[in-house]
Amino acid sequence: MLKRKLFQINDSTISKKVKSPWTKKEGELLIGNFRNSESEVVTKTKIAAFDLDHTLTKTKGKHVFHKNADDWEFLYSNVPFKLKKLVEEGHEIVLFSNQTGLEKDGKETSKMKVFKDKVEKVAMALGVDFVIFASLGYGKYRKPLPGMFYEYQELFYNNPEPVDTTNSFFVGDAAGRSYGEIKGKAKKDFSDTDLKFALNLNMCFKTPEQFFLNKNFGKDTIVKEIFDFDPKQLVLDEKPLFLPSNTPLFSDQDILELVIFTGFPGSGKSNFFKKYFESRGYFHCNQDELKSKSKCLQECKRVLSLKQSCVVDNTNPEESTRKQYISIAKVLDIPVRCFYFNSSMELSQHNNIFRSINLNTPRVPTMVYHVFKNKFKEPTLDEGYQEIKVINFLPEFENDDLKKNWLLYHL
Repeated sequence: MLKRKLFQINDSTISKKVKSPWTKKEGELLIGNFRNSESEVVTKTKIAAFDLDHTLTKTKGKHVFHKNADDWEFLYSNVPFKLKKLVEEGHEIVLFSNQTGLEKDGKETSKMKVFKDKVEKVAMALGVDFVIFASLGYGKYRKPLPGMFYEYQELFYNNPEPVDTTNSFFVGDAAGRSYGEIKGKAKKDFSDTDLKFALNLNMCFKTPEQFFLNKNFGKDTIVKEIFDFDPKQLVLDEKPLFLPSNTPLFSDQDILELVIFTGFPGSGKSNFFKKYFESRGYFHCNQDELKSKSKCLQECKRVLSLKQSCVVDNTNPEESTRKQYISIAKVLDIPVRCFYFNSSMELSQHNNIFRSINLNTPRVPTMVYHVFKNKFKEPTLDEGYQEIKVINFLPEFENDDLKKNWLLYHL
């Protein structure tokens, strides 16, 4: 029978073996190097990657978040043994964790010290070399985006051979699982970002139960095979740009008209205007540019009175808001069309994150999406439109790098 040797912690172990130099990058990434090897770089090609909370550790009670640096224990008693075995098998241990709340307005909170102290204690108890990356914000380093892994490769990986993704894996608890019902309420994982992180890296994914307990999913556990939104599938879908497609986007004659856009932020409205309307001389009536709704209404009336066609490029979720613009056109006897950008909330949020990271545009707060969803009423011809066109989002990219990044899971 194999006897398991326990890892003993003493002052000598702490002083000689455990070093914890913390560094930060771009104010968004916290890096803890707990590698005790003489070499500062990694030559192993097999990576064993883990989330931290609820994967390697848990709180000492039923509460979700730890109260102090000592309020933790290993999720399972065999965690240290399993990680040591991985090292013996030639794996490099790397932790990737989302940790918003450790900073506020660019300054470290008291939670930062608690987190660092906790990780240092975990390092002492594990007794294996590892590096931890903690995303502090909502940018390119936040899972499921692979930014933390790319940073690991940049800082520590020094092997001409690429990472062996076939024999590497990521273990995390955010797997998007559903567990049936408890007291009439569905029990499910809070997120699926760990699973999507592994998929973005083309790496095998396991839950803590699968890895540490060799336990498969129970009969009541449902694991998503198809996500609500998959960017790769959207590219494969063959949809027309607009419906109905039997009428053109523009008539052969230049007609004075008002066009009202409606759709989530990030559904492609402004890009659509630039591509199809700007060169035709339509006025761009946009609240982000004009700063107020009253100014938008004022400018819409002004340009229509000057016989210039106008596009109202706002989210315009409510019938009452759209009706204010329709009333202006009605008084001037000008026809109105509505362009409904029917991108889902998930697709629009995906675009929002992608633009903020890759195109340096301001990110729209998540709350704005929920407000739009709650207020939105799909436009109908009864509102006074001559035509309603439904616009499908068809992604286009300036280069292959942007396409590659867009195809990653962002949510």
